Amino acid sequence: MIRFGTIQSVDGQRAVVLCGEVVSPPLPWLAIVGAWLVWLPPSQGAQVTVICPDGDIAGGIILNGIYSDAFASPVTSLLSALLKAPDDATFVYDAAAHALTFTLPASGTVKIIAPGGFEFEGDTKVTGKFEATGDATFGAKISATGEITSNDDVKVGDISLKNHKHGGVQAGAVKTGLPE
Repeated sequence: MIRFGTIQSVDGQRAVVLCGEVVSPPLPWLAIVGAWLVWLPPSQGAQVTVICPDGDIAGGIILNGIYSDAFASPVTSLLSALLKAPDDATFVYDAAAHALTFTLPASGTVKIIAPGGFEFEGDTKVTGKFEATGDATFGAKISATGEITSNDDVKVGDISLKNHKHGGVQAGAVKTGLPE
């Protein structure tokens, strides 16, 4: 037997479904399990399908998700994939535009842990502050349109900006000329 209903409550790995006048006992929902796991619990108020193999709702299994007024389809493009969290964080891939977008709420953060390293390939643009606490190595030209500051010395080859000396300069108030 197949029943349609609305999630009344979710607790752990089971949910209670209201199917017409019938309230189910806590039932499991279909999930992706095995070597790959996906945890996407149903939400209270979501419309679902309950499959009851022997006709008894107590042995039912919930098939998660039928779009409704309470939970409308967030996109209609057949070339987009979207994952949206309860705090409105979204992961969207638009195959037509070849664009992947992650959007987090104002206080959202991203943390990537990759002990083996992390590699970007392609042009990269950072808007906002950028902080590195480890050493940085660049194998290409660096251009800056703003001020560059350092709390320490700057070196070009073995020449120190703070501690280099100019020969043939008279000590005292006399200043050197511009670089040549």
